[in-house]
Amino acid sequence: MRVLFWVVFIGLCINTGALLLSTLVSLFTSSASRLPGGLDLSALYQYDTRLYIPYVSLVIALSALKAYMAYLMIKIVTRFDLDRPFNTEVALLVTRIGHVALEAAVLALLITSYGKWVQHRGVELQPLDGTGEWLFLAGVIFTIAHVFRRGVEFQAENDLTV
Repeated sequence: MRVLFWVVFIGLCINTGALLLSTLVSLFTSSASRLPGGLDLSALYQYDTRLYIPYVSLVIALSALKAYMAYLMIKIVTRFDLDRPFNTEVALLVTRIGHVALEAAVLALLITSYGKWVQHRGVELQPLDGTGEWLFLAGVIFTIAHVFRRGVEFQAENDLTV
């Protein structure tokens, strides 16, 4: 699992870096149609770069949050012990992943709202929506975090009993 999460983390970091670098290059060469992930923002770039920069910045921030979640998963995998699966550190990391997923949901909502606002101005923009999925993920992770917190309490109580 460690290797898998490292591969995912490195891939997401490369994607975030590619988005950032492509955005910087697009500001100087007017090539906003070649962003990673098939993201074509050339219509927005041609319409107004002052609208393009905040939109692509939000997309980069969402990509960075995905990479951060993968990093937190690496930390969980390295600290997880099958003999004592419920410990405070893992419970806190799972809770932190839930917070990051909630932050990603808010960011996805901002991206969607900003994209709709731009489309109302007459710019053809491919829609990016994932707010519901991020909210669902945050809810699932918060539930798992609650189970881990209760597991830590039961494990500590069991240790005191024995």
